[in-house]
Amino acid sequence: MRTKTNSPEVKTWIAAATKDEQTEAPHQLWKGELTMDQAKEKRLKQIKFFRKHEKLSIDALTVADRLEACCPNDRCLSGACPECGRLLQRAWVRETRKLISSLEAEGTELAALSLVLPNSAVAQGALKFFDAKNMQRRLKSRLDYAGVDIAIGGIDFSFNEDEDGKYAGFWCPHVYIITTTEDRHRLAARLNGFEPSPEIPHPTKVSPFKNTARRRSYAMKMHFVRRIGYDDQRVQRNGKIRHFRNTRSDKLRVVERLELLLFLDQIGFADRAIFRFVKPVIKDRQNWEGVYFDRITGSKRNDET
Repeated sequence: MRTKTNSPEVKTWIAAATKDEQTEAPHQLWKGELTMDQAKEKRLKQIKFFRKHEKLSIDALTVADRLEACCPNDRCLSGACPECGRLLQRAWVRETRKLISSLEAEGTELAALSLVLPNSAVAQGALKFFDAKNMQRRLKSRLDYAGVDIAIGGIDFSFNEDEDGKYAGFWCPHVYIITTTEDRHRLAARLNGFEPSPEIPHPTKVSPFKNTARRRSYAMKMHFVRRIGYDDQRVQRNGKIRHFRNTRSDKLRVVERLELLLFLDQIGFADRAIFRFVKPVIKDRQNWEGVYFDRITGSKRNDET
């Protein structure tokens, strides 16, 4: 069963956020959100999935035991647990609203950035070696160059492949962050080094951000998909045919789903969270309850890692 020796390290702010969220009213915060019962059912199915495919990985039973020990008074806080993921996502949605509203009140435009960093693709079977912290360092260096100030978001994962097998399938870690800008088009232009390719036709996307619960929830999403690229075409108004790359989504297959879930358990939730000049602060340190996101100002910015 779950013990301190086989549990991945858990950041205290993750424990505080999930603990506090259990005391909040369980009403739906955004359309499509899992209910408590749905999350519990999904956790139980996850346990069966790990036990069924234990021969594919020596770690499957360990994670199954960890998820089976998860209960309201002693959450497992595994990055692969649907119930813990739901609690953290809800806490994230509640608290980021205040931070983002304060940015919006300053009069600048809110923007959502979806980015696939160069050389970030991970071969199938090698996801356990992916360094999320290094990816964050690389990301922040590019945000520095682009003049991005305060930002908050998370790392997402998809398994990408081509419909006709033009390239080998691979894991595509990508980031989703919310920031402010005076000019979205200028910001997009300053995000240099993100070259399109057949595998990643759109490595950057800068779009307007509306401060809704659903949009905020995306940074800590727990639903992951397979993205299938294919050649597409469209007849334009002038009658010419435009050829372009497109994608559609499908479910992860067993081997992909197992690899990703084991990796999410390995890194936990904290390594997925992206903070730039923002820090999570525990509201009640005595009881380790509640979290809010505070802005880092002045000389303290130099201490950010």
